[in-house]
Amino acid sequence: MANASNLDIKNMVATRDPRFEATFWDAPKKESASLLYACKFIDRVGPTYYGKTYPAIYGSNTNTNDAPVIRYAEVLLNWIEAKAELAALGGTAVVQADIDASINAIRNRPLDAVAISKGVKKTAAMSLAALPDDPDRDADVPALIWEIRRERRMEFVYEYSRLLDLKRWKKIDKMNVSSNPDIMLGLWINFQAEYPEWLIPAKVNKLKVKKEDGTIVTYTGTNAADMVGYYIPENASPRDPFTDRVYLAPVGNTQINQYKDKGYTLTQSPGW
Repeated sequence: MANASNLDIKNMVATRDPRFEATFWDAPKKESASLLYACKFIDRVGPTYYGKTYPAIYGSNTNTNDAPVIRYAEVLLNWIEAKAELAALGGTAVVQADIDASINAIRNRPLDAVAISKGVKKTAAMSLAALPDDPDRDADVPALIWEIRRERRMEFVYEYSRLLDLKRWKKIDKMNVSSNPDIMLGLWINFQAEYPEWLIPAKVNKLKVKKEDGTIVTYTGTNAADMVGYYIPENASPRDPFTDRVYLAPVGNTQINQYKDKGYTLTQSPGW
């Protein structure tokens, strides 16, 4: 698509899968550490109250929006992933009709007028005969399963299942900042054009961006025009060291003590 290589928020909205637009505010917001603010869990009306008083329906303790337990998209993606994994073990092969009934059914959801006005278009249907050849695909993951996982990533961003997915795929290293430093970056932004309210004395020597070539530029108070690049969130730091212990949850002290009181010994999870 035209301008697909321009990574500012408005071009990202118009050139990515519609779920990008449905997930993020279409302008930088200071309320997010990365300036990329998620409004995925609210309807179209809620954000219009930004900077105003929210009515009771959107209040923390008075919210009367629906509370879904599981979405149909999750049912479909669970099913197609299970079938693909079983096929890899000698089960019934995945056919195009399976993809059409799951991933393509999700991709074909209608776009609303707001999305269309921003230039959003539906993502092309997935074809088993022409799966993307992703150069970043892990060698131990078949192309079909890789694309199913990509679909889950788009569908469930910021939802409960992402971390669980990475654990069950034994891919928690994707969150390792040492080997994936880009995950510590915010959105691509031209501060002078998109967010000049942060070009203030209080941000001198604090506001930073990373250029495409890796160069880091710090705001000096006089270089506003050069403050274009991936925003580097302030005070961001790596998570705990990545070891195999992350695949297991620790046994809580409360549970250990409860069992001890009854004469039993609970063994702590390895590494914890």
